[in-house]
Amino acid sequence: MRLRRAALVAVATCLLPALAACGSGGDSINAGDVVPARQDRQFIQDKESTLALPIGTLQIHAGAPRDTVAAKDTHELTAQQAPSGLTYLPITWRYDQASTQVYAHFLQTTALPVVTLHSGDAAYHLPMPVPDQGTESFYVLVKKSTAHPSLSVDFDGVSQSVDLTTGKRRSGRAAGLYGLSLRKPKAKKCNGSFTWSKVARATQTCKLTGPILLPYAGGKWAEPGHEWLVLSVRTVLTTYTQAGASLGSAGTYYALGVDGSYRLNGKRPAAVIAGGGTCPDVATGTCGFDNALVFDAAAAHGRPSTLKVVEHYRMQLTQGWAGFNGKKRQTVTETAHLHVPAPGRG
Repeated sequence: MRLRRAALVAVATCLLPALAACGSGGDSINAGDVVPARQDRQFIQDKESTLALPIGTLQIHAGAPRDTVAAKDTHELTAQQAPSGLTYLPITWRYDQASTQVYAHFLQTTALPVVTLHSGDAAYHLPMPVPDQGTESFYVLVKKSTAHPSLSVDFDGVSQSVDLTTGKRRSGRAAGLYGLSLRKPKAKKCNGSFTWSKVARATQTCKLTGPILLPYAGGKWAEPGHEWLVLSVRTVLTTYTQAGASLGSAGTYYALGVDGSYRLNGKRPAAVIAGGGTCPDVATGTCGFDNALVFDAAAAHGRPSTLKVVEHYRMQLTQGWAGFNGKKRQTVTETAHLHVPAPGRG
């Protein structure tokens, strides 16, 4: 939403579908209409509030309601007078999605925020600003009320609100979004045991990122009183060589694909989010497997845990020597028991 591009009154944005007369009276103005302000950062010195969302942060500055708006304060340089019973509420806001990109791999959501401005017993829907496009200032024509105006944001069924006069926030189930670290979690070499066939040798790397505690992951909010424990596991199989039945015989295999399953202390993940692993990688001849995992944090009990990873590789023989007579195609299973440290907050 770029409000500065809208005409001042004649095509003022109708933000409340229930008001059938909105925008239909030529140059008339109605509750819920928006007047773009003169400057993008016009009310930046007013009361500041912040609402954190799984996919971004909405920073809001709201000023005191006013019945008149001077021409010099509007984008169209036209003075405004509020109709009887209505008043103009000045708002500057900014929507920043960049701050949450460190957790994007774990979110798996297409949900969008729904913003509602409340004044007394009236409610006005506001379209979200364009992400990462800077600040934007405007006036919303609202019903006069002795109650403080407030802004509520619903994301995927969980709503939180902020009092625009006091800045007091009610975050509810979204409380865990506040105070998350903005530093990208580092991937570390896996610590644990890997079991292949007794007659095979493999070269493989393994990295683990996390675990981190989040209130929203895998396209869902955690249940009340719970959190999600999220982590990602990346393995890359470089070589696989199998010994033959006769002395000195052996064969090398190329991975055509891989499937896996996971258990954290015996518990299945609530969600498995496919990552950027490539198998097979025709350029390197390797097989990469990269998944993000979402568990109920109760599975870890706040302590170090064991993640059991079972990977099934579909193999094709590429070379054999010394009379190797192994299968040309086969499925090979690897089992890993990885040490997962106690979860930390993002």
